[in-house]
Formats: sequence, C-alpha cells, structure tokens
Amino acid sequence: MLPGMTTTLAAISRPARTRSPHDSRAGARAPGPRDLDAVPAVAARQAGAFTRQQARAEGWSAAQVKQRVRSGRWVRVAGRALVASSVRPDPWAAVWAVRLTWPDAVASHLTAARALGLPVPAGGPEHATSAGGVRSLRDLVVHRVDLPADDVRRAGREGPAVTTLRRTVLDCLRVLPADDADRLLAWCLPRGVLRREDLRAAVLAGYGRHGTPALLGALRRTAGDALSPAERRMHALLRRGGVRGWTANATVRDWAGVVAVVDVLFAAQRVVLEVDGWAAHGGREAFENDRRRQNRLTNAGYRVLRFTWRDLVERPDAVLAEVRSALRGPGDRAL
Repeated sequence: MLPGMTTTLAAISRPARTRSPHDSRAGARAPGPRDLDAVPAVAARQAGAFTRQQARAEGWSAAQVKQRVRSGRWVRVAGRALVASSVRPDPWAAVWAVRLTWPDAVASHLTAARALGLPVPAGGPEHATSAGGVRSLRDLVVHRVDLPADDVRRAGREGPAVTTLRRTVLDCLRVLPADDADRLLAWCLPRGVLRREDLRAAVLAGYGRHGTPALLGALRRTAGDALSPAERRMHALLRRGGVRGWTANATVRDWAGVVAVVDVLFAAQRVVLEVDGWAAHGGREAFENDRRRQNRLTNAGYRVLRFTWRDLVERPDAVLAEVRSALRGPGDRAL
C-alpha cells in the first residue's frame, strides 16, 4: 500500500456497523416497530449501503421503508442507495451507490478518490463513468467515457467497479479547481502515484476533449519541479534573493538507501529546505513519517530548515535570512 493510503478495494468487505433484524440472532422475521435502527442484512456486504428494493426483499413493508426515510433514520447516499443515519459515513458506500443505481457503471473521479484515500475535497455530487445509456442525477454525475479495461478494477466478483488509482487521479485533475488540483499533485507526485510523464501522455491522448486544458495547466504548473504553490513560492523567493546552488525535489540517500525526496537541497552545504503544506505533510501518519525522515537526514549530516506557507507569505525576508545563515555555516560570513 502506498504511504498515506488507508483504504483499499478490500475495505468494502468489512461489515458495516449496523444491525439487521434478519441476521442469525434475530432470524428471518419482519422488523418490528422498535427496530428503527435496523437495516437490511445485505448492507453489511455493501459498506452499509442498500436500496428500498433490497429492504422490501428482506421483509420491510412499503410503509416501514417510507417511515424510516421520512424520519431520517435512513438517508440517501446518492442515486438509489440509502444508509443508516446512525452509522459513520463510509466513502465506499458512495462507490456502492454507483453500483446499486447503475450496475454497469464505474465509480470514478472524486467518488473513487475518496474511497481510495486520496486528498480531495469532501461534499458535492458523486461521480460515475459509463459508456452510455444513463443520465446524470442531482446527486450522481455520469461521465460518458468508454473506459479501457486496464483503467478499471472490480472489488470481488459481485462488488462495485472503481477506476484505478492512476486513472482516478487524472480524472480528478480534469474536474478540480486549480488549487485543489495542485494539492492533489503535491500529495501524489512525491509518492509515485502519478508522474509528470503520465500527465503529458494524458494531455496528448486527450487533445480536444473535455478536461484536457485542466491537465495541461497542471503539467505547466509543475514544469519548474515545484509540486505545490508553496514550493513555487519558495523557488521564486530563492531566485529573487539571488540564492544559488540548490536543486528542487532532490533525492537524498544514506547508508541504508533513499532517505527522502526533499523540497530543496543545497548539496554542497548539506542543507535541506522543507515547505510544510497540509496536502503533502498533513495527517498523523504523514507527521510521523516526516519526523522519522528528518531524524535520518540529521544523522546523515544534513541540516533541515522547515517553513510554512505563512512564513513564505508574511515573512519572506526572514526566511531568506535563515536560509543564508544556514548556508554560511559556523565562522563563514560571506554569502
């Protein structure tokens, strides 16, 4: 599993934290008036999602289904899919919503991204891709594309289809605003989820198609080896300050192998600059990984300076002064 990713296709097989009046403890009986938090048993195999038709097939009457929806105990995910409102939302429920609404469609774009653990915005409609035959709904957008087989994975024999990780990232870059696209790229490129060569190939293959100008914009914004707006600002600051001798996104190694791909490296002075942004460095796992790699860099003889977006925007002169001080080293006043 790639670093920072906590969800896989296997995740949808875990039981949802809901109870059904039809499980082995309750037996096959119609739900009673006190079973207001119950859901169809099939929901446990569908990340908590189910349809009205599945509820009716398991013994709920039309009136019982209607009452639970009206009371808010069952809420709509997207399309035909419902979940229990008492259950913590599972991004895979939205993937199942695509399957339950359009069996031949593929969960894609932001819906696939959230299920696969990619850092994309929450909210908005869910997304599916289909070669044709279906229309977008108010909460489920369909993208009419005939997907290559290599761009689709299915979770189990009867499970939902979802776009591959690489395809999902490219699809998201086609529809996200530039700032959100940059945050996604800042997370994906250092982890090897996507390469600039993949972006270039997608631009050439999609010439004249919807979303290609957005991919071209992302390709251009990463042309200077900066993976995020913060890195671009750092590079511009160093150039404006006349600071030379650095390499962007350089690989640093020690006796055990690759330590990290650092944001800026002054190899001669063994100084590393890191620009901390939430997309690339956010979350507990990323925080712990950053601390471990900083320890390795220190033990390998590198001095690490860390800056935030706020540092670059509000105190750029102080940032330059700190960088110059680190590059001078003890007893060296000339820079």
